[in-house]
Amino acid sequence: MIARKEQIVDIWARRGEWAKQEIERWITREQTDEAFWLELVYSMLTVQVTFRTAQGTFRALVENDLLDINQSPSEEKLTLHLRLAGYRFWRTRARWILENMRFVREKWDGSMLKLVGAFPDDAKLRNCVAENFKGIGMAKTSLFCRNIGRGRNLTIIDRHILSFIEEIITPEVVPLTQKNYVGYENKLRDIASGLGTDMATLDCALWSEVSGWVRRPYGGSPP
Repeated sequence: MIARKEQIVDIWARRGEWAKQEIERWITREQTDEAFWLELVYSMLTVQVTFRTAQGTFRALVENDLLDINQSPSEEKLTLHLRLAGYRFWRTRARWILENMRFVREKWDGSMLKLVGAFPDDAKLRNCVAENFKGIGMAKTSLFCRNIGRGRNLTIIDRHILSFIEEIITPEVVPLTQKNYVGYENKLRDIASGLGTDMATLDCALWSEVSGWVRRPYGGSPP
């Protein structure tokens, strides 16, 4: 589905007030190393799968103590859960989770709070995570930032949101490189500004419209 700017304005008129209230529910209230780490892994798990699949897989990994950043979870068990959930490249994804654990332990003394606190600028925080963590690009890093209470002026350009903006910006879909991502984001920022809102609230409205979700699948502690 490709929508023009007028359709975005129409969606905002119908869903804007709801989105203003709902966006606050999407932010984890638990400001701890564990909560931020779990948010990062959850964001990784949403890549190329439905949110229902990501939610179920995330819950299973937490319940089986496979996401404790202070331990060394079994790569074999991680791989098995991802494979059974239907993920592609399950071995690679399991390895990425473990490599990201090691990165936080070795570079940031195991503290996600320290990492996040080192980047007061939201865009720089997103760039750091996207460039240094395996298996998470600009869109899902934006999701991570949003969910920890950062990035109200960043947007999550996944396949849903892209369908709303590709015709507004260019008649052809271009690869979502970091440079192109920021270009798309700037266009949405202009639209959000014209509507008198921020990026997070606008794409909450757009995402709920096209995906059918009206509640964030995961927030803070496991559901």
